[in-house]
Amino acid sequence: MRSLTLFGKSTIIKSLALPKLLYVCSKIFVPDYFISKVKNVITDFIWNGKKPKIKYDTLIGNCDNGGINLPDFESQIKANRVKWALNLLDENYVKTWKSFPMQHLASIGGTKAIGTNFDKERIPKVLSHFYKSVLVSWAEYCNE
Repeated sequence: MRSLTLFGKSTIIKSLALPKLLYVCSKIFVPDYFISKVKNVITDFIWNGKKPKIKYDTLIGNCDNGGINLPDFESQIKANRVKWALNLLDENYVKTWKSFPMQHLASIGGTKAIGTNFDKERIPKVLSHFYKSVLVSWAEYCNE
């Protein structure tokens, strides 16, 4: 109801909407259609349901490049997946939660197989969608 600026709307998205979504999405598999739906809701909120005046890719850019530093939901989900993999690989991290994922990842050789040069072609078809998304994000991270 208030006439917020683009930066004000970006602040609301950053502080109220995305943290709640990312908390839930960090624990479950997130399908592509859901990511698209969230992007559409964010775009509708930014532009008050009207046709966008600036592309989404520009909005998520830096202010120097004409953006408003809007966080990209898809990139943040991928970052959560990479962080999850890093915690799994960390020897000093609490090990009690690692037993379940290690049973699932045993088919590809466990943590030794998902080193810094992991290839996503090696992901077995029998893994759950969550573990596949973690390994795909990890492979993309390793190959960049």
